[in-house]
Amino acid sequence: MPHNAQTLVDQLEEITTWISSSTLPNRSSRQRLARTFDVLAWFLLPEVRQRVQHWIREDYPQCSAAGDFHLPSATGACAVPVTWRHRFATAAAPAGVLPLRWAATSPPEGSIPDALLQFSHVVRDALAKSHALKERAGGSMKLDQWHLNWTVDAWSNWQLGDLAVSPESAFAPLAIGLICAALNITPAVDFIATGQWDLEKNRWAVKPATLESKLKAAFALGFRRFVVPPTEKSLAEDIFRELEEDSGEQSQWLSLPTPQTKTDLGAALLPILPMAGSQPSMHDRLEDRATWYDSLVSHDQARVYFESHILPDISHRGRRQIAAVDSCILNPDSLLSIYSGSEDLLWLTAVTWTPRRLVYLCTEDFAPRCVHFVQRLMDRWQDVVARCRHNSSIDDQEQRWAISVAAGEPSSDPPEIVIKKVAKDSTCLTQLATLRASCPVPSGRSCVIDATPGRRAMQIALTASTEPGDVIFCWWHSTSQATRRPVPLDLEPNLWVVEQDRRLRQLNPPSAVTKSSLCLDTNFPVYHPFEP
Repeated sequence: MPHNAQTLVDQLEEITTWISSSTLPNRSSRQRLARTFDVLAWFLLPEVRQRVQHWIREDYPQCSAAGDFHLPSATGACAVPVTWRHRFATAAAPAGVLPLRWAATSPPEGSIPDALLQFSHVVRDALAKSHALKERAGGSMKLDQWHLNWTVDAWSNWQLGDLAVSPESAFAPLAIGLICAALNITPAVDFIATGQWDLEKNRWAVKPATLESKLKAAFALGFRRFVVPPTEKSLAEDIFRELEEDSGEQSQWLSLPTPQTKTDLGAALLPILPMAGSQPSMHDRLEDRATWYDSLVSHDQARVYFESHILPDISHRGRRQIAAVDSCILNPDSLLSIYSGSEDLLWLTAVTWTPRRLVYLCTEDFAPRCVHFVQRLMDRWQDVVARCRHNSSIDDQEQRWAISVAAGEPSSDPPEIVIKKVAKDSTCLTQLATLRASCPVPSGRSCVIDATPGRRAMQIALTASTEPGDVIFCWWHSTSQATRRPVPLDLEPNLWVVEQDRRLRQLNPPSAVTKSSLCLDTNFPVYHPFEP
């Protein structure tokens, strides 16, 4: 006879009694627990789950390991976080995850919670209006052929139609799972989403109190990739920080995008798919790689991924844009930059310009990190530049050759690198003026001033110390709200040249022109405090 919600209630009450009285269940009780553990474990508090495992492991060593309750790999799979309306005993977690999938067959009657089954129809109706999803599916998209089923075999022996759950925030995972089913995509086993879609207000929402319990329950079950509503970004940051500190494990997460129109929810959710799948390779779309990069909470992981999967494309594009203005300023004699924590941008600037000499300015407190970065730059230079020269995302050999001719190949020889310590206070103005004066540039060569990183006072001082003929450069970009790192797809070079009368003449690389209205006026005089 199939198990049901009452079976869950009874077993959770038994477990609570055994734990509160410090009683070891007898062999018959342990056998009953072993038969239902693969489902029961998804409802238990983490510490209770481990206690139950200890009770039954000796007789039943095949019992699932702690934290090993991922979804099986299946097309259309969706882990759905829910809170319980059932009155469970204290052995149960306040929230849990239901392992579901969209399949072409209808589920047995009474097997799926009624609230979720009815809610799945709302999700199908909302996505059926998406023109973007139909286009991605090749024009044919019959969503009514998909039905909710359990994706874990052990759940097929249970009838949980009367299990009382709150389904509202199940909208996001069900919608992403249905898109995966329609596009024949198999989501990652550690991916999970949560979010309630407000059809009237055209926005995502979630109750802060239930968000915390759902994320903690999912993390305890081994999920590590999350998509959450943007309205609770700060709360999510705090929750993930706490979970990572307690567990010592890293997670990834993104905010749910808000659609531009009420009728195309699918268009907003399609960019989430790379996060739900496997790590994009260099041959995948740059947009997908950028999404993956933005989801990496760990800055170390993000730095490695940027260097290997983002840097070659952005560097190549930057060289083409600069070469379109004046290819003679590429491969300059000197590049002066300020060391900061944004090492991704420092890498990008170095391999885009490939100067003969790199001068990094840093304050005393940043000096050890700067030294470590410079050592990595020297050790990895040839390998990284080789990737940028042989950009694998450009398959057309003729196109790659044309780009190389137009922009010039980046030099594979590491530059001479100098670290200069500067003060934090106003004396850095004098220091930088002296430094720039000690950097004579051979005729026909250029000196590039990187005004992107560093403290504002240092940026101003560095810019004010320029000499006629210098090129002032910065990366124009948006900043990710989740990670506070630059958005790769927005990175564009902005350039000015310092004229003899110390005015700035703006250079407009292709595709950066649209932002020129926000740049310095070309007739704005450069204030030079070091003039006699």
